Amino acid sequence: MSGYPKADDASSALVARLGSRAVVQGRYQVHDEIARGGMGAILRVWDDDLHRDLAMKVLLPEVEPGPVPDAVDSAIRTPAPDVRLLARFLEEAQLTAQLDHPGVVPVHELGLNASGRVYFTMKLVKGRTLGEVFDLAADGRDGWTRTRVLGLILRVCEAMAYAHHKGVIHRDLKPANVMVGGFGEVYVMDWGLARILDAPDRKDIHIRTERQAQRAEAPDSPLYTVDGDVLGTPAYMPPEQALGNLEEVGPHSDVYSLGAMLYHLLAGHMPYASRKERLSNQAILMMVRQAAPSPLHRLAPDVPAELLAITEKAMARDWRERYGNMQELAEDLRAFLEKRVVRAYQTGAWAEARKWVQRNRGLAAALLSSVLLLAGGLGASIVLKEQSDRHAERAQSELRKANTTAGFLEAILAGVSPWVALGRDTALLKSLLDEATQRIEGGELADAPESELRLRLVLGNTCKDIAEHESAERALQAALGLARTLHSGDHANVAESLDRLATVLQARNKLEAAEALFREALEMRRRLHAGDDADVAASLNNLALLLHTRCDYAAAESHYREALGMFQRMFRGDHLSVAGALGNLAGVLQDQGNLAAARSFQDEALQMYERLYPGDHPAVAIALSNLGTLLQEQGNLAAAESRLRDALEMRRRLYPDGHPDVARSLNNLAALLQDLGDGAAAELHHRQALDEYRRFFPGDNISVALTMTSLARLQEARGDLGAAEALCREALDMARRLFPDEHAEVARILNALASVLKARNDAPAAESLFREALEMRRRIFAGDHPDLAESLNNLGLLLRQQGRLDEAEPLARGAVDMYRRLFPGDHAALAMSLNNLALLLQAREQWDAAEAMLRESLDMKRRARPGDHMDTVKGLNNLAELLRQRGKLEAAESFYREALEMIRRLVPGDDAFVAGALGNYALFLRQRGQLGDAELYYRQALDMWRRLAPNGHPWFAVALGNLGQLLEERGDYTAAESLYREGLAMRQRLQPTDHKGIGRIQLYLGRCLRKQERFEDAEPLLLQAESTLAAAGLSASDEFKKTLQALVDLYRSWEEAEPGSGHEQRAAEWKSKLDEEPQQ
Repeated sequence: MSGYPKADDASSALVARLGSRAVVQGRYQVHDEIARGGMGAILRVWDDDLHRDLAMKVLLPEVEPGPVPDAVDSAIRTPAPDVRLLARFLEEAQLTAQLDHPGVVPVHELGLNASGRVYFTMKLVKGRTLGEVFDLAADGRDGWTRTRVLGLILRVCEAMAYAHHKGVIHRDLKPANVMVGGFGEVYVMDWGLARILDAPDRKDIHIRTERQAQRAEAPDSPLYTVDGDVLGTPAYMPPEQALGNLEEVGPHSDVYSLGAMLYHLLAGHMPYASRKERLSNQAILMMVRQAAPSPLHRLAPDVPAELLAITEKAMARDWRERYGNMQELAEDLRAFLEKRVVRAYQTGAWAEARKWVQRNRGLAAALLSSVLLLAGGLGASIVLKEQSDRHAERAQSELRKANTTAGFLEAILAGVSPWVALGRDTALLKSLLDEATQRIEGGELADAPESELRLRLVLGNTCKDIAEHESAERALQAALGLARTLHSGDHANVAESLDRLATVLQARNKLEAAEALFREALEMRRRLHAGDDADVAASLNNLALLLHTRCDYAAAESHYREALGMFQRMFRGDHLSVAGALGNLAGVLQDQGNLAAARSFQDEALQMYERLYPGDHPAVAIALSNLGTLLQEQGNLAAAESRLRDALEMRRRLYPDGHPDVARSLNNLAALLQDLGDGAAAELHHRQALDEYRRFFPGDNISVALTMTSLARLQEARGDLGAAEALCREALDMARRLFPDEHAEVARILNALASVLKARNDAPAAESLFREALEMRRRIFAGDHPDLAESLNNLGLLLRQQGRLDEAEPLARGAVDMYRRLFPGDHAALAMSLNNLALLLQAREQWDAAEAMLRESLDMKRRARPGDHMDTVKGLNNLAELLRQRGKLEAAESFYREALEMIRRLVPGDDAFVAGALGNYALFLRQRGQLGDAELYYRQALDMWRRLAPNGHPWFAVALGNLGQLLEERGDYTAAESLYREGLAMRQRLQPTDHKGIGRIQLYLGRCLRKQERFEDAEPLLLQAESTLAAAGLSASDEFKKTLQALVDLYRSWEEAEPGSGHEQRAAEWKSKLDEEPQQ
């Protein structure tokens, strides 16, 4: 037992027995290493006694990477392994040896070598992994077909059924752990995580998941158990295991994994993945924990329904709904291959049908009745129409049948609300709409004009609900014309037609035409109904929604309040209309910045919805989502996250096959997670939303384009400017195809792309797009609008950063004035605009005016969003910076500290803004001469960046430069040089060659080398800095002058070190250029 610490009794006894046997020297010769894992390595060895190749697993817990030795003895001379690892290794060998099945690799020998190290040998399987076979079948290569591969999976089922019968579960089933031999042999491999049921579990298979690791993770980073075992992809992992509920892991968990392997075969890729993009293992793990993968029938519509049913049953998220055991799964798979009845299909499909009917009794009845009548009633109507000329007495019968048929078709279409239609495949619904439209246009209801009117209204409304807006407008225009023909003067049907058509025109951005129709409908309904009336209140509400969209907040609020009062008088107590009106009023108050009042109405709306609809309901989910975004704006991020997650989970339960509302919830939660500093999770949710929208809206769609834009903004914030630009350009192209004429959303995406180009230092291109967005918004919005004010702000900011202050100031002042007109009281957008104007005045050195405006902005932020908020942090930092520059250091320190403490409360962990606040405070301490304290804060900021962005980020490079300057100031040139070089390399990877940040750090590094008298190294860097800053358009900047001065200093120092070398002349040339530079 040489080399082993004391293990448990069973392990000690076994190792002792192995050690008591004679060791045969030189029996096994190592050929090469096949694989290496958490407990050791698998070697390909030659058995000299029996003249055969074998696989040998050796316990190598501390083996370092390196060449494989020629003999087993030397290959396993390593320090003693952990006692627990030894016990696990022995258990794996014994467990595998006891599984005497053709689908499990046989173990030949367990032994100790001459150095006392444990190994076991087993059959060497030559062939391919099942995953490689999947790829061959997908391409139809080497004779592999889907049916042939299903036969292999059936044999895996049989092997696992045997293992389960023996009381063993695998817990790591995946295609990579199944080998297929050259003659069709199938082996389930790697039982290292297996467990014997009803026996102590020696393996802790909880997954290591630390938030920092998730953020920093590279796409190929593997997952590890707590014990250190590599898990690879979690795509085949059952939800109970992914969630860490290990007490629920059992044979049914292996059933899930086998179902996931079936999914891979049928979809062409593993669950939760995509052919288009590669997701990290941490991202897939999060998806496994949250929801089922994309429905297989969408990804593989050609797959037989029976096979879909088998896969879905095996992969049920609730393990109680899966196959009872692996044998049942094998039997269904065998039945499919033998063309017999598949139990999962027979029971599962009907069970789902029964559940659907139970959830939608009214719609199911309407569908059944309408389909029967459509088949008979409307067809009979056509026949009767042909006979009516000869049989006048049947004309009334035809009319009655036409009315009846129209009524049933109206019922079926009216019953399919957007919540139902968009939660399922809409192909059948669209075909019904097309057929009904053709029949109407064919004149089948010419003798029943009132029925035709009713049906046209329903057709238009249903088309609107499934986003077929052009068809909806045609149907409702025809309905309005028919209503005016049937009813001269005021009539309820005319008012309804006006109202519905206006709603569609609003959806198509025809706002002026929509407003005119809404007002006409409202006035008509007021004349028709004196006093309180539901239709009048609905018209008030609809007009308010349009005015809200047009940012006429005062008028919108007035109409919302009138509608709410009318509904409350009409419907005492809880009512859907009252709850909706409360939510609408909350929304306009929120947009005006009156967050406290908005919160009160939003809370009341949610509570009413919850009383009206106990349990899950789309209206409750909307109210939860609205409250979550309001709480986020208030800065109550923890409460916001709770509400937004509740809304997402409810929508996932409501729409198990997906829905655009699920995508909206994913986007909302992503924005909140970004505010919380969890960029990795935010990206995952945006990508899930994008995938959801693309499934429901193939081709061009504005929701797809806007989600790409949101994802681009996140990538911009995370420093991946190339990806951000590509997403913005794709979104912009899509939006331009959707809206060939000007549109607010096109301007929004133009603005986002300009922001990315600005970050990429492409100022001319950014300016062009900012101006295009501004002019487009001026044409779209006649008068004041927040989007227009935003464009004024953005262009002004760009011009200010370029030093074009005279051009920037009118834009900044115009934005402030517009926001003051839009929001007479306190508002976050106005506070932001005041802040930007203050920074411009600061650049003009109008210190008093700038300080007064920054204080006004900060006070407004505090009033608009009481308590901790990120906007308040920014305001505190900006004011502190101005006070520092003015030499008001005591006052500045107070604001710096308050900002740092607030952001640490808001974001307890690592975050870019936290790192920025640390850096700002360090700069202040450095200016005060407290270099030791400054270094401490600089290092905290830098360490945080190393955790946040291990692959680099522009702000990470700034942190490197800041600490480098402090160390240079303290005379530690070597350490400073190292940081400068790291920062320069990072910027050169991330930014264009003419970016000012590259020029700045070239200046720092060149100056540092000059101080070390390394003149030949310093010269090219300083010349590059001068060229880079000039190319960046900063020839008039202070940094450019510092670079010219650094060149003067370089050549003077060089001349002093090497008199007569001619460098004095170069110094004079650069001094002359410096003197010629205009003042900034």
